[in-house]
This record gives sequence, structure tokens and C-alpha cells, in this order.
Amino acid sequence: METQETDCPLADNIRRIRKLKGWTQQQLSEKAGTWAIAGIESGARTHPSYDTVAAIAKALDVDAKDLYVRLPARRKKKSAA
Repeated sequence: METQETDCPLADNIRRIRKLKGWTQQQLSEKAGTWAIAGIESGARTHPSYDTVAAIAKALDVDAKDLYVRLPARRKKKSAA
């Protein structure tokens, strides 16, 4: 199942980095010490506290401010025909 980009860079960046690390939402939740991951990624929780974002950023080994920056959409690689 492919995940769609949302209107929230925070949600998209957390999801993208988490998946690059090969972690589930539960694994990231445990590493960050917060159970807000699913809510943030789904868009249900659009304004998490600074402490929550800082804990998630630390677990992902990125700067918290970078989680708010809209990254260019990734293009799918064309398969060689």
C-alpha cells in the first residue's frame, strides 16, 4: 500500500524518515517516548507540542525544524523497458 502525501510537511517527513529507517510507527513511538506518531502521520493531530516534535526528531536523528520543511515530491524511477 502506497502512502499519499498530505497537506502537512511534518506528517510526510516523519513518515518518510521513519520508513527510510525501516521502523514501524510503534518502534518510532517507543524510541521517541510518545504515542502521537499515528495521529501525526494520519493528520488527526496537526499541532503536536514542541516537546513531542523534539522527541520525535531526536529519535529520527534530525533537527526538529527540518521536519516542518516541505521536501520536493519524490519521483518514481522509470523501469527499463
